[in-house]
Amino acid sequence: MTRFHGGGNEWLDYYDFSGTGNSLPPPRIIDKLLYEMIRRRWHTIRPEHSYTFYREKISELLAPFSVEPNEIVPVSGVSDALRLSFLIFKPKVVVVLEPCSGEHRELSRLFGAKYAPVTFNFEESICNIDLSKIESLSISYGDKKGLIVVSNPSNPAGCMYENRFFELLLDATPRNWLVFMNEAFGDYLDYSHSALSLHSERVVVARSFNKTLGLQGLRAGYIVAREKELVTKYDAVRDPWPISTLAAKLIEMLIEEEGLSGYRSFIERSKRSLETEKKYIYKMLTRASYRLYPSVAPYILIEHAWIKHPQIDLMLDKYRVRIRDASTYYGLSKNFSRIAVKTRSKNKVLTWALRQIAVESGIIVY
Repeated sequence: MTRFHGGGNEWLDYYDFSGTGNSLPPPRIIDKLLYEMIRRRWHTIRPEHSYTFYREKISELLAPFSVEPNEIVPVSGVSDALRLSFLIFKPKVVVVLEPCSGEHRELSRLFGAKYAPVTFNFEESICNIDLSKIESLSISYGDKKGLIVVSNPSNPAGCMYENRFFELLLDATPRNWLVFMNEAFGDYLDYSHSALSLHSERVVVARSFNKTLGLQGLRAGYIVAREKELVTKYDAVRDPWPISTLAAKLIEMLIEEEGLSGYRSFIERSKRSLETEKKYIYKMLTRASYRLYPSVAPYILIEHAWIKHPQIDLMLDKYRVRIRDASTYYGLSKNFSRIAVKTRSKNKVLTWALRQIAVESGIIVY
C-alpha cells in the first residue's frame, strides 16, 4: 500500500509547504499548558478510556450545531476515522468525490469494496459536481451498502460544498448508503457549509485539531455521528486510547482556559491572516504564469503547465523549498501542486523561489 502525505521530519531544514495546517503558529498559551502538564508528569498517566471530559468540551465547542457528548467519538484524526468507518460499515461500493484527500483507494482495495470515483469541477470557490453520476451509481449498486467519501473543504482543490448539495445527495442515494465527511479544516467553514448542520443519521463528520491549531505532532480529533448505534460501533472498534493524555488534556484545558470565545477568536484571526496571505500569493504567482485555483482553505492548488514534477522539485531544491506533488490525487497530472499558506516571511520565500523557477524556465514574469 503506497502512502503519501505532505510534511515530514526529513524536511525540517527546508521551507516546507507540502504539509497543511494553520497559517498562523499555535496559540501561545499552548506552550504554557504543555509545560504545566509535563511538570505535573501527566505524560506518565494513561488516558481515560471514555474521554468523558474531552467529549464534553467538544460538545461545548460545537454548541451551534447542537452536538451532544454522546454523539462524539474520540479519534486521533480524520485518517483514523475513515479506517474505522470502513471497519464498521463494511461498504461494498465506495463513491469518492475526487480529487479527495485520504486513503480511500487503498482501504477500498483492502476491504474488497468497489472504488467508484466521481470527479467535480473546482474552478470556482464552490465545488460543482454532476449529481446524475452519483444517481447512476446508486441505481447500479443500490442494493449494496455504499460509502460516499467527501472532503469539505476539498483537499487539495480548496473549494467547498454547499449544504443544499448534501441535501440533494442524501435524497439521490439509498438509505443504506452512509456519507463520510472529511472536515479536517471544518473550522474554516461557516455554519451553512458544514455537514454538522444537516443533523442527519446518514452523515458522519470527522474533524481534527491537528490542522486547525497547527498541532500535527499531537494527534487529536473526533467523529460526530447522530445515530446512537453508529456511535456504539465506533466506540467498540476504536483504539482504547486513540488520543494521548497530553493531547486530550491540552484540548480540554485550551477550551477551558481560553474559553469558547478565545478559541473562536483564534480561528477568526487565522481566517483573516489566511485571506491576506492568499491574496499576496495569488498576486505574486499569477504574474509568473502559474494558475491558482480559488480556495477557502489554508492551502492552494496550483497548475504549472510548463513544468512537471519531479523537475520542479529538483529546481526548488536549491532554494530549500518543498511543495506537494498533487499528482498523487486522483485525476491530477504532474503539472499540479498543492502549496500551504503560511506567514508572510515564509510566503515570500515560496513565491520568490517559484518566480525564480519561472524565470529560469524562460517564462516572462511581471
